[in-house]
Amino acid sequence: MGVIALPEYGEHLIFCGTTGSGKTYLAQNMIANYDRYFVFDTHNTLQMEGVLITNPYRMNSKILGYDKIVYRPDLEWRTKEAYNYVIKMLVTTRGGKNRIIYIDEIFHLGYGQSFPDWLSRGISTARQRKSSFWISTQRPSNIPMAILTEARRIYIYYLSYSEDVKKLAKFSRDPTNFYRSASTLKYDYSFLELDRIKGSFSKHSPLKVKN
Repeated sequence: MGVIALPEYGEHLIFCGTTGSGKTYLAQNMIANYDRYFVFDTHNTLQMEGVLITNPYRMNSKILGYDKIVYRPDLEWRTKEAYNYVIKMLVTTRGGKNRIIYIDEIFHLGYGQSFPDWLSRGISTARQRKSSFWISTQRPSNIPMAILTEARRIYIYYLSYSEDVKKLAKFSRDPTNFYRSASTLKYDYSFLELDRIKGSFSKHSPLKVKN
């Protein structure tokens, strides 16, 4: 069974894979090891502890002072403008420092391919403030390039479309072998861990997280 080391605050991650492949399971198990997180649970699918926020415009420095926060917006606040406000607050206020910011399925925040401006603008700012964006996606080909290029590690589960695998292969030192390995992934919670900086990757069977 594979073992992965937990990243430091400030390191951005991406979790890629189709629904049911295991990416959310991995993300939740990793987040559980951190003292401070802010989780975008936009479709009420996650079971995580934290202060619950449903109205983005009630967020302030006091609320962001809590260690564990679950943002589960009411239907009227599931808009690009509201998400933009929340992300800006997270990366510009004092309470956003030293925190994991997990977005469970980035396409819930976008409309077509139009994402909140602060998602790309704030990702480098967050790293400087020792906060990390951890982003889950079913289609890595369609997310902003700024997010892919800022990620330190990318965790790849089963992907339905070959263009997604080809795009991720460009970050590997050995694209041919990466593509071959990624193409063999199934719905068994096995995954590839790609170090975007080094270009190296390794395959993991169902996970054991190292504290």
